[in-house]
Amino acid sequence: MNYRFTSREIILLKTLGIFIFFILIYLLETTIISKLNQSKEALNNKVIEFNFNKKQLSQLKQYQTNKETISSNSIFSDYLKNKNYVYEYKQNVFEVKISNKNNLYELLNFIDINSLNIQTLKMELKAEDELIVSINFDI
Repeated sequence: MNYRFTSREIILLKTLGIFIFFILIYLLETTIISKLNQSKEALNNKVIEFNFNKKQLSQLKQYQTNKETISSNSIFSDYLKNKNYVYEYKQNVFEVKISNKNNLYELLNFIDINSLNIQTLKMELKAEDELIVSINFDI
């Protein structure tokens, strides 16, 4: 029972084999594309989550900066009131009148010890015994 394929059957089997081969390639390609799309969606979700976390961290940092600034202003004004300094607070600037250099050293030491965030510090000599120190804290 030896059966021999005719040339027509051999061509048909080759054609069928090539057709099955292309179907397998197509199925493999669609599987890979499907996995790539799933990976892309997962990556997009991670990016969205990362951006959301980044936004929250930025808001938290801004809140902390505002809290520190408010604290710096309130701590400094409380200190000035307790030590009976003559000062004015206008446009986010403290203008403190200093009558002697010991008061100036004491004031600057207080700022340094409490790590208050200073944006600008200006000293202006009005008279020989009157110094005006303008201090603006970071906002």
